[in-house]
Parts: sequence; C-alpha cells; structure tokens
Amino acid sequence: MDKIHQRNQYQWASILILLTALIQSSASLFEGSDYIISMLTTLTIGYLTYLTPRGGFLGFLISSLIVGLITSTEFPTLLLITGPLGISLGWSQYLKKGALRTAINAGIIMAMGMYIMTFFLDIPVFKGQLESLYPNIQLVQIYFLFALSYAWLCFRILNSLTHCVHFPLTRKGVSLHK
Repeated sequence: MDKIHQRNQYQWASILILLTALIQSSASLFEGSDYIISMLTTLTIGYLTYLTPRGGFLGFLISSLIVGLITSTEFPTLLLITGPLGISLGWSQYLKKGALRTAINAGIIMAMGMYIMTFFLDIPVFKGQLESLYPNIQLVQIYFLFALSYAWLCFRILNSLTHCVHFPLTRKGVSLHK
C-alpha cells in the first residue's frame, strides 16, 4: 500500500472518530432525540469496524476518551451501549454473518450494557421514565425488546451503508482488511 493511500486512511479514520465523539457528546443537548443521535454514533463505530476491526476498536476507545473529556453524562452510554453495539454490528458485517444472528447478538450486547448502567451504576437508561414505572423484572424484558429492535434497525442501516458508501478507507470498493 502506498504512503499516500495509507495517510488517506488515517485521515478518514480520524474524521470518523472525531465525528463519533462529537455526535455522542451532542446527544445530551437534544432531549428526546438522543436515541437517534446515539444511533449515528453506533453507525460510525460500526462502519469503521466493518472497514477494519482493529481500527474500529481503537476508534471506539479514542472516541470514548474524547467523550469522557468533553461530557461525563454521555460517557457511560458510549462505553457500555452504543460503542459495543457498533463494534458488534461492524464485526458481524465484516464476517458476513446473517441478519437474525447479528441482530440477536448485538441486541444481547446492548441489553447487557443497559442492565449494567441501570442496575450496577444506577444510571437510568430512559432518563428515569420507564425505570420508575416498572419493577425490575419487567424492566429487564423491556430493555431486551428495545435493544433487539434497536439493534435490528441499526443492522439494517449499517448493511445499507456498507453496500453503498465507500470512503477512501477502501480501495476500489473492497475494504482493506482482507
């Protein structure tokens, strides 16, 4: 790989990482639309992971660090929910796994992050709206159903992106991870 192309890769990866950090940091500014904004974060991490799994994981760590420095309120969400979900989806796309298997695995990973935030860190995922209405056993079921449908939607969008968008991180439409 020539040096110019490699430099281009690093520049685009840096842009995706910065975009991820900025999008996740802005989620706390727009009440109510933070789930859609977090989905954009998931998609950028997922796309970067699809292009290069190591780059996706490093991008997740770097963007988590940036978000942790910018805002502490969105840091746990990126670290426990949107980041692992994006890595799971991107990795499954990279390995060309089936849609149902991918959505279930990603949904489980997302639900686990939601459980950790709610039950261990005492940070309500839905801003306390659902957490105050339902007992814990129903909350577990609601989280899992939400995570499964959210992961399915993210998978569908990421699947479309990986088939139609080719950043300069790829050469001739084929990712460089091969």
